[in-house]
Parts: sequence; C-alpha cells; structure tokens
Amino acid sequence: MPVNFIHCSLYSYFQQRFFSLIMTETMPKISMYYMPESPPCRAVQMVASLLDIDLELKYLNLAEGEHLKGMLPTVNRLCLVPTIVLDGPDPFVLWESRAILKFLVDSFASETVREQLYPRDPKKRAKIDQMMDFDLGILYSRQGSCLRPLLQGQKIDPLNEVKFKEALDHLDMFLEKNEFVCGDQMTLADISIRAGLTFAEACVYDFVPYERVTDWMERVEHSIPQYHDINHDAMTRFTDYVNQKVLDGNKS
Repeated sequence: MPVNFIHCSLYSYFQQRFFSLIMTETMPKISMYYMPESPPCRAVQMVASLLDIDLELKYLNLAEGEHLKGMLPTVNRLCLVPTIVLDGPDPFVLWESRAILKFLVDSFASETVREQLYPRDPKKRAKIDQMMDFDLGILYSRQGSCLRPLLQGQKIDPLNEVKFKEALDHLDMFLEKNEFVCGDQMTLADISIRAGLTFAEACVYDFVPYERVTDWMERVEHSIPQYHDINHDAMTRFTDYVNQKVLDGNKS
C-alpha cells in the first residue's frame, strides 16, 4: 500500500490543526509570481497545500513575455518563476523553487510536518539536500536538454536522450530499497523531483522501462491530497502545447 502523507495519529492531526490556527494570525501575505505549466511553480504549490498556506498567485504568461514587464522585474531582476514575496515593511523576496520549498517548511510547518518533509537532523537533511541537488544539477537539467527542443517543434537529440535516460536509471537505483528517494516517507526531495518529471509526462515520455520510478510517482501523487487539482489542468494544457509544436514542426 502507498504511504499516505495524511495518515497520522489523531494527536498529530489536532496538533497540526492547532498550529494552523495559530499561524493564521501571524502568517504574512505570500505572493507568488508563477505560470502553472511550470513544474517548479507547481512544486511550490504542492508544498504550500501541505502546509495550509494560501498563496496569492500572480499569473504570468512566459510565452508572451509577461515576466519581463510589470512588477516581477522590480522584485527579481532575473525575471524567474517561481518568485515569492512576503509582504511587510521590508518585503522578503525569494526565487529558485528548491530554496522556496525549504524556506516555507522551515518558516511555517508544524514540528510534525517539518520532521516528515525536511527534518532538523543534519544527516537526514543532508540526504534530502543531496537528492534535491541531484534533481537540480542532473535529472531536471538533463530532462530539459532532452525535451526542450520539442517546445520549438524540433526533434530530440539522441545524445541528450541517452543522458536523460542515464539520470532516470540513477533515480530508479535510488528507489531499490526505499519507498521514497530518501527513505520510507515522502520528503521535499520527492515533491521537487516528482514535479519536475511532470515535464516529461506532459511530453508523453515513456517511463515504462523504469518500474520503480513509475511506482514511486504514484506513491507521491497519493501522498499529496491536492496533487490532481494542482497538476491536472496545467499538464493537459502543456501536453496540448507540445503536441501542437510537434505537429507544426512536422509540417515545416
């Protein structure tokens, strides 16, 4: 049976709800500049949903260059999404999804939820950081190099696909003995990596050779109650966009 994040004792449940009630009195307004088709943006949304954080979403159409004008360049000169802004006399701005995930958990999670997603123990935390760095520097990077040409109606480069498959082999290996990438409970690393791989899913990439990965993908989905609400429509639009680009590329 998949390990479900919401399966906890009654004590833990009421402890989390009590903490949530307290936080509603002190939680600053958190805005996020985002595009829902962006996997890193949806990673932040998924973690926010687990923490009962109500993000004020500021939609930007990157394809139309909306991130290069308006308010985003004034708060983040790199014009990247996701970018969050904590309201206050001295607004706090943070970009890079993995940094945002860690910040949200450290700042707003109850002790119980923090110990599940991003524990204080240095060794456990280091393993999570290791896998998130693997995601950033290897898996997500190689996925982008492999599949990004599809967004321009071009074909996949065979060498880049070999490198992406090698990264998927590594992920499959990490799951040999564990239900999740850092052990037997879901952490921020799982959420970040799972969100990233929705890029390949939207491109209808074949995960069949990676049975452990596909099983893990389902476990993560089942562990996030709002997974479908956050991802389904965005991925459908992304798939439609990719299919149209591929179709246009075949015509040219």
